[in-house]
Amino acid sequence: MLLHLGKSGINATGDRNRMNSKFAVEWVNVRDIHEDKDNPNSMNEEEFNALISEIKTHGFVQPIVTRKCNCEILSKEHRAIVGGEHRWRASQHPDIGMKEVPCIDVDLNDEEAKLLMVNLNRIHGKHIPLKLAGLIVDLNRKIPTDELQKRLYVSKEDLIQMMYPKAGESIKITNSLIKDHSKTQLRETQLFSIALTREQYDRVTETLAQVIKDQKCKKGEALVKVCRTYSEKMNGNDV
Repeated sequence: MLLHLGKSGINATGDRNRMNSKFAVEWVNVRDIHEDKDNPNSMNEEEFNALISEIKTHGFVQPIVTRKCNCEILSKEHRAIVGGEHRWRASQHPDIGMKEVPCIDVDLNDEEAKLLMVNLNRIHGKHIPLKLAGLIVDLNRKIPTDELQKRLYVSKEDLIQMMYPKAGESIKITNSLIKDHSKTQLRETQLFSIALTREQYDRVTETLAQVIKDQKCKKGEALVKVCRTYSEKMNGNDV
């Protein structure tokens, strides 16, 4: 089965013919593919299990990049992986058991293939911490914390850190919040991030630390007390 997928990029020599070439996706037997022994990319067990879960949930949405190969690893004509070795391995996991995987074939020599392999592993965008935090908090308004944690394949600690980036511009949630909350309390907890200047950050954290010390309360309770004090003062009540 063939499916026109898109256009390739310009190679290092400036060949624009490849930019106008249409790739085709072909389903190939997993036994007719092998990895490149020089692939420097690695994946730990937690990441690999997350990849397996993602394929089980959404299917094999990203084809493997391969090239035709005539080496002695396999006796018949076959393909070597340029990008997607972990997806290929995950496809064969007992929980998935795929016999064929979608592949994009590229016509590259050994040097070009290795350069592309390195670049496919290396060139990625990165999350903007506060933007990611806002996205996760928005998702958490619709998806319970426990379910969100499972669907993002992260621990509760990691989820909290995603919501509250470690950058100095954000109020940081510590592991004590997680330890001090039961599963029910954590599910009902609403989380938010605040962008602050360094001066504002220092002022807020110093004030909260003082309230925590005086009132012997937790950080969230301290923030509520500060807000309540201001509200009562604005309403003309004695504080």
